[in-house]
Amino acid sequence: MCRKGWGAGVSESMMRSKGRQGDGWGNYPDLQGLLRPDCGAAVRAGDSSGRAVRSSCGAAATAGPGARCLLSKQLGQRRMRGQRAKRRVKRGVLVAGVLLAAGMVSPAFGAVKGGTGPARLAMLEWPRTDTGEPAPISEAAMSALVVERLRQAGIAEQDFGLAVVPLGLNGAEAVAAAGEVAAGARFGGTPLLKVAHQSGRPFNPASTMKLVTTYAALSMLGPDYRWTTRFYTTGPVRNGVLQGDLVMQGGGDPHLVIEDLHALMADLRAQGLTTIRGNLVIDDSRFAVGPAYGSAFDGDASQAYNVRPWAALTNFKASKLVVDPKSKQLVLDPPLADVQLRYEVKVLRGRCRGGATRVSVADGATPAGRPQVAVNGTQVRACGPLQFYAAMLDHQQFVHGIFKAAWKNMGGQFFGRTRIEPGAAKRAQPLYAWQSSLDLGEVVHQINKFSNNVMTRMLLLEMAAAKGQGALAPEVAGQWLHGWYRSQGMPMASLTMENGSGLSRQARISAGDMVVLLARAAQSPQARWFEQSLPVVGIDGTMKTRLRLDPVAGQAQIKTGTLQEVRAIAGYVTAASGRRYALSLMINGKYPAERALHAQDELLRWVYRHG
Repeated sequence: MCRKGWGAGVSESMMRSKGRQGDGWGNYPDLQGLLRPDCGAAVRAGDSSGRAVRSSCGAAATAGPGARCLLSKQLGQRRMRGQRAKRRVKRGVLVAGVLLAAGMVSPAFGAVKGGTGPARLAMLEWPRTDTGEPAPISEAAMSALVVERLRQAGIAEQDFGLAVVPLGLNGAEAVAAAGEVAAGARFGGTPLLKVAHQSGRPFNPASTMKLVTTYAALSMLGPDYRWTTRFYTTGPVRNGVLQGDLVMQGGGDPHLVIEDLHALMADLRAQGLTTIRGNLVIDDSRFAVGPAYGSAFDGDASQAYNVRPWAALTNFKASKLVVDPKSKQLVLDPPLADVQLRYEVKVLRGRCRGGATRVSVADGATPAGRPQVAVNGTQVRACGPLQFYAAMLDHQQFVHGIFKAAWKNMGGQFFGRTRIEPGAAKRAQPLYAWQSSLDLGEVVHQINKFSNNVMTRMLLLEMAAAKGQGALAPEVAGQWLHGWYRSQGMPMASLTMENGSGLSRQARISAGDMVVLLARAAQSPQARWFEQSLPVVGIDGTMKTRLRLDPVAGQAQIKTGTLQEVRAIAGYVTAASGRRYALSLMINGKYPAERALHAQDELLRWVYRHG
């Protein structure tokens, strides 16, 4: 089950608080060879007896004559006990053999620490020359080294896809061609890091899929793009009274929050409008999704991340609930007019203790057909009021409630109801146009920093509408976006999109395709907006609390992705050498969150240190 925080929030205040396939690089001539292991070339430099060893790729490859590995322990130093320990030793020797064959170490490889903990290979650190400098090693050796490090972190090889590619010297110069990035190439005295493991195999990327959507949006629409919500009337306004309906034409604004609603209502009042005698009519024709479209991703429609896109989305279709066990009352912020609130929570006595307060939200209707929101569960009286955000009602009911309450709060009167009527704006007279408070650059910042699913799904549909494709269903819009990438010379053969946000069990992309996108984005005119939208490790966004005291803190911009059985990261790392790398790691499997996060952190540390 996806259990994200309340994402980028529901309002401004909320945002503030809140098997195997090939690598598939033949379609990208500018990046060919960056990931493909150097299996075809015979790199020959004899071992201590002058013999060449045969790599698992079929190429003769050994370490250069000056390369050696600094070993901490000799093989056989300690004897493993038990069958599990024996298997670990065998696995360690096998990996050591792969690294030897790849040209990384001399035959005097050794083992490992015994006991009940995981076997740890001495080769987990980068090999050095006799002078202590980093030794040039092949791509296959680099990849084997990283794969073993992640395995030691508890992740099975078959459960992850990985790609790491260099972007340029000191983060400035782009690598011009694959031919200039041969195995063992060095820039500024530092070996060039290139790693691939199952880089062509599609994995579920979770929220790292947002990078696919946001980069395309910045490229198509530009960072200054804004949304327009228009208002029309079906009758005259006399003495401040509208003798007809007020038509709201949804413009697909992903960030029309309560603060914006108050501002646009003030503008409507400035037009001389005080009383609406007719109805509020919503023209939602910009998107091909209705007010009650689809079902919740994980069966819990009250979770804010499950809100479905809609052309007239308002305040993310969510409110803050204050559940008070003393008064046994519910309070909504912002309030919703014409909605009945029911407190159905069992109040417990005793001390405030963890786990005793558990509530859930359910919406429905009263026997008279009035919208109803109820809170059920248990609550400890001594704990005091509970506050949380929840999605509720369908879009039509929510817009009616929030609009009527806000209009009344502004001193206006509204006597009608709210209905949905696609195309209603065509039969009405223009009154006022509201331009979104955030431009696209700021929206992308909110999406990637805080992994906002709702805004991302809105953005996918808006791209299609803005580029003349009309109102598309989410899955059709995803196919259209895939076609756009192909037109840009990025086939993305592994890409499967459902809604653009990654909140999906069907979404797929390979680590290789992801780093191609990252490399392209880093060299694009949109690079500044795209890169600044990513969470900075140890600093902000979804990476704020990760690696805060580690040297990599502040040196990596990483988008995270989390679903049940999915943990992914993608982004950029500026290594200690000054070189900059794009990376993608997707872990799919039943792993404890702590183990998967540890593996991700290990990769970031490793790239920072050795890149």
